[in-house]
Amino acid sequence: MSGDAMENCTIPGLMKWKEETEYSGPVGLVTKVYIKTESLDEFKEFIGKHVEHSRGEPGCIKFMVNGDFASNNIFWVVEEWESPAAVTAHGSTEWFQNNFVTVMPRVTGSESQMGFYLADCLGSDGKEESHCHKKCSKD
Repeated sequence: MSGDAMENCTIPGLMKWKEETEYSGPVGLVTKVYIKTESLDEFKEFIGKHVEHSRGEPGCIKFMVNGDFASNNIFWVVEEWESPAAVTAHGSTEWFQNNFVTVMPRVTGSESQMGFYLADCLGSDGKEESHCHKKCSKD
């Protein structure tokens, strides 16, 4: 992983973690997506529908897409879900399978980077919760 990469977990590692974890609290993903210049219009049309659909799913706390400050071809997707099970359900929906998995590989310019986090690591008192450092594997 290079110094500018933000990935803390691979997709296979995340799937394995979700299968093995006892953690059931809120989780989040931040994905840095690189879009091909010639695909920007297609991506923008698609991602608006994807955000709307995702926000209506059970367990969705937050789902938003932000443009990068330095590049018109980079977008930051920020998601928070009530639990690992809600993320799994999101990726299993008919919409996701029929749309996301076909459109995104076509419009992305290079591999996206993903950061996965436990959304409640610091309690209201500012102290770290006991589950904060249970990591998924990189494999």
